[in-house]
Amino acid sequence: MFPTNLTQGEWAEFAAEGFSKPVIGVIHRRDYPALVGMPLGGIGTGCLDLDTSGLFGLCSIFNSHSPRRGSMNWPFLGLNVDGQTWVLTTGQQSPEKGSGFAANEPRPADLKLPGVKMARDIHYWGHYPVADLEFETDAPVSVGLRAWSPFIPGDAAITNTPGGVFEVHLRNVSGSAQAGTLAFSFFGPSYDEAWGWKFGREVIDSPVRGMHVTSRLSSYVLGVVGDHPVRTGGAMGKSPAVRFRPNPDPAEWAKAWAGLGSGLPPTQETEPGATVAADFRLEPGADQVIRFVLAWYSPHWMSSGDPANGPRAFRHMYSTRHSDALSVSRLLADQHSRLLARVLAWQQEMYSDTQLPPWLREVLLNMLHTYSEGGYWAAAEAPIGDWCRPEDGLFAISESPRACPQMECLPVSFFGTIPLAYFFPQLALATLRAERAYQFPNGAPAMIMGGLGAWCGGPEVASPGLGYTVTLNPTSYLTIMDRYRLMHGDDAFTREFFPSAKKAIEFLMDLNRGPDAAVSMPDHLVSVWPGVPYETEWLEWGRWVGIVPHVGGLHLATIAMGERMAREVGDQEFAARCHEWFESGSRTLEEKAWLGKYYLRFLDPQTGEHSDDIASCQLDGQVVAKMHGLKDVFRADRVNITLDTIGKTCVAATKLGTLLYATAGGSATQGGANVMFSYPASETFMQAIVPLGIMYIYAGQADFGLEIMRRAFHNTVCNQGLTWYGENSFDAVTGKQISGSEYTIKMFLWGAVAALQGTDLRGPMQPRGLVARMVSAA
Repeated sequence: MFPTNLTQGEWAEFAAEGFSKPVIGVIHRRDYPALVGMPLGGIGTGCLDLDTSGLFGLCSIFNSHSPRRGSMNWPFLGLNVDGQTWVLTTGQQSPEKGSGFAANEPRPADLKLPGVKMARDIHYWGHYPVADLEFETDAPVSVGLRAWSPFIPGDAAITNTPGGVFEVHLRNVSGSAQAGTLAFSFFGPSYDEAWGWKFGREVIDSPVRGMHVTSRLSSYVLGVVGDHPVRTGGAMGKSPAVRFRPNPDPAEWAKAWAGLGSGLPPTQETEPGATVAADFRLEPGADQVIRFVLAWYSPHWMSSGDPANGPRAFRHMYSTRHSDALSVSRLLADQHSRLLARVLAWQQEMYSDTQLPPWLREVLLNMLHTYSEGGYWAAAEAPIGDWCRPEDGLFAISESPRACPQMECLPVSFFGTIPLAYFFPQLALATLRAERAYQFPNGAPAMIMGGLGAWCGGPEVASPGLGYTVTLNPTSYLTIMDRYRLMHGDDAFTREFFPSAKKAIEFLMDLNRGPDAAVSMPDHLVSVWPGVPYETEWLEWGRWVGIVPHVGGLHLATIAMGERMAREVGDQEFAARCHEWFESGSRTLEEKAWLGKYYLRFLDPQTGEHSDDIASCQLDGQVVAKMHGLKDVFRADRVNITLDTIGKTCVAATKLGTLLYATAGGSATQGGANVMFSYPASETFMQAIVPLGIMYIYAGQADFGLEIMRRAFHNTVCNQGLTWYGENSFDAVTGKQISGSEYTIKMFLWGAVAALQGTDLRGPMQPRGLVARMVSAA
């Protein structure tokens, strides 16, 4: 399906099946595995990782969300010819865990399956939502796999389909006819995920030929599309019915797979797993495609993230369109050809956009995978309030299901939802209506939709909390709102949301009662942050007091958004107040915070405490202003001087993007460690690197801005194998991942598309823009 002689671990251009023009990808093999494989799943469906070793990895399709289930390390595909079985995996087991992260831990020993053969190697190319694998074996029949789930920009309903298709390409490479069996084995839900230990089992011949396995809460269909002769049986080895017990004895797997040519394991009512086997015959040089469908159905998730314990349950939106797994499998069986063509068509538009450098095209495409890991789409029913519309439901993103499972964390959504607004406006609007409903009477936006920050525990979406970073929560909320207004809004939208925006800005301006309020941290404690009695901002760990240009610039952009909306609805009085707040705040920044070559990190006018450290993120407010078509929040001449300073210090001090903070001499420094805990000097974040790169592009230094970002992504994607990891931070010296998994924060990179056009975020949506072409092709 793609060349197997490509250099691994680097961005490469090549021809691939289903594409009329070259594509771009990073190839993984046995000696260059990804830390986790590409997740199979859409948005709001749960997902199942297909690791580069050919094993199934982490799993949330049956509502093990926090922690996720696994890694399963489950071999699922096998081939038998002339009594010999090849299990199609290299056996490399994942060290990843369902909670926390394990990117820096050693892998367990490779899986051994005595009595059967395994793949010598696997050539793996993932281009979310598609994973293409070519298996190296000594079998007379060669095997390739294209596994995919529907992810269709512009079509939220289809992208909310809980299932996947596994297209297995068989080719007779021998000089004689070959007959054999191809089998797919699946582990099924655990007892907790099923809410029981007995499973119903029905052999079906429509809409696919295979097995429908049911339980009290979770079910699935595994079957083959078309009229291939099939056999069904139990799983190839004992299924891990308890979610977190050690993996089954590999000897069980080996014994079951070895007998594939003669029969399948028997089924038992207490075993959730199943196997479907298809027989084939190939003449010399002939090839055949056998398509397996895996459709899952687990309509309710628990607010705790544990599938067996509440205290409350929410219903997946997909259950409003499908009554069971059979319905899902019918859609996939009937439309697989058309759906795959739609996926490849929008990917072709991305790969063919020569206005973007090749690395950027590949990264933009693959980072969409984090929506499958962190996206939850709930139906409009209790415990969600009556404000929720049936056509909307409630869509929310988990900050990190494994590391920090707080729902719809506003700072994360600020960075992570540009492509959501581009491609799935229905979901973006559903989130905005939830944010408006959860806004507190004093105008404070809810930072999270459930619990108390990182302590909330799981995917609760109907218990809003004030949270922390209160000084930038209005910025996050207004920015997400204004994105939608720019891209899809009309007069009705502005009138619907302006009262909420006005309240949020008034709350922001009430956080500090001093003369520099618009650009300052709160002068009193407001946040709800257990055990941490001080105010902070997006870069949580560190000292932030008084006048803070990073915060102040973002506040000014927020106020400018409010002024624009006020004028649109005719509220001239509030528009005038916003204008005065903006002008006053701007004077403060330029007169009190400018140090000649950059803006200071903070200054407390009351005590004189200050930090002259150079913050690489200090111009974030200017980035937002450019993206949203607003007036500048910093003086244009000083923006260029500041960028020159940042380039010579924060950027020059690392080969991997930028440091968070540097001294005037260009040395890495911490953000106030002499006062309180702060990030290590060498720890850097994608939320600093990407906006800075985009700022350089808007300032006319596109090559330099792109290179800052390219270096960071080359490290994480090519050097560290983190394409589908969703890391949050890494060491700017060693490149090793430090924190986070399944984060959407890197999605801010989609803002680079507009920046390279020299437009605000609407540019890519114009008739020949990338976003418009992708949606049209899909």
